[in-house]
Amino acid sequence: MYRILRAKFLKEPQRSLLLKTGNSHLEETNYWHDTFWGVYNGKGENHLGRLLMIVRDELKEGII
Repeated sequence: MYRILRAKFLKEPQRSLLLKTGNSHLEETNYWHDTFWGVYNGKGENHLGRLLMIVRDELKEGII
């Protein structure tokens, strides 16, 4: 998933949209009870949000 997100957010307009989030905490909130990739009813591991924040930091630092 990390590699897919890197590839997706290298391109515009996704790159600019992700960078516009600044240093905000990103959370994939959902209603389909996914507590691995996201958060449901305040509970979950939020792996998608965490990976997006990593990719955002790499974009900011020029790593990718």
